[in-house]
Amino acid sequence: MNDVKMGDNWLSYLPMAWVGDAAFSLGMALVGKLIVACPESPETVQRDLRELGPHAMLAPPRIWENMLTVTQVKSNDASPLKRRVFEYFRSLAERCELKRTDGKPLSLTDRLGLAAGEFFVYGPVRDQLGLSNARWCYTGGAPLGPDTYRFFRSFGVNLKQVYGATEASALISCQDDAEANPNTVGRPMPRIDVKIDDRGEVMLKGPNVFVGYFKQDDITRETLTEGWLKTGDAGFFDKQGHLVIIDRAKDVGKLTDGSAFAPQFIENKLKFSPYIREAVAFGHERPMVVAMIAIDQQTVGAWAEKRGLAL
Repeated sequence: MNDVKMGDNWLSYLPMAWVGDAAFSLGMALVGKLIVACPESPETVQRDLRELGPHAMLAPPRIWENMLTVTQVKSNDASPLKRRVFEYFRSLAERCELKRTDGKPLSLTDRLGLAAGEFFVYGPVRDQLGLSNARWCYTGGAPLGPDTYRFFRSFGVNLKQVYGATEASALISCQDDAEANPNTVGRPMPRIDVKIDDRGEVMLKGPNVFVGYFKQDDITRETLTEGWLKTGDAGFFDKQGHLVIIDRAKDVGKLTDGSAFAPQFIENKLKFSPYIREAVAFGHERPMVVAMIAIDQQTVGAWAEKRGLAL
């Protein structure tokens, strides 16, 4: 887990009805004596984030994707020299992050390059995003695309994936600093038992599991089986004992040739582009996977304006 120090700043901007905000904004504030600040309005969250400079942050994938898009757009709008500098150090950072993930040592040239990149690119980008003081950040609620995940990790943001559910009192599993991986959600939390059933669905048991839905006994009996909570997510454990979430169990499909595919993985790959705001992939019982794409009007509009094109 992560260090929480008395007096740390935390920005509470997520919906109060979401269990993640209740657990972190309220729970950590009471237990860890954090200072919780609220944004002035939904429109000023990014400005307030930079002004506050929180020491930790929790955000769903959509927030991280938006931050990445803003960074990419600013890079594209910069002068040719600044754009080349940004792309050079970005490429270097991602190569070094892949080396760390594979357990390979960084060369002296790599370390010198990262030190220069910290001064010219990585530090200024974190400052613009309001993450200069953040010692750790979490993403949860849905899988985050590996490309987006590696971007923030390579730029010095200690971003890690967590997995949880409202019915499990928020956290189920969490990544350690030394085991951050875009393909897993870490190891199960202490005192929580997790297993994968015959259909590949993730099930768990522990003191954190709820007793049932209010006045919905039928749904409770479908969700709880002998104390085991059916999460509705498809997953498996890798060789290191880390939990891997593929997609919602009901969304994992098969093509007509029997090949299995997870729509969310494809959608996250597509949404790495700053020009794509949303994507929906489908192909169950079809010969191929197809996707519906919603463009980012602001980013595409700026691109078209520079080229004298009408949308």
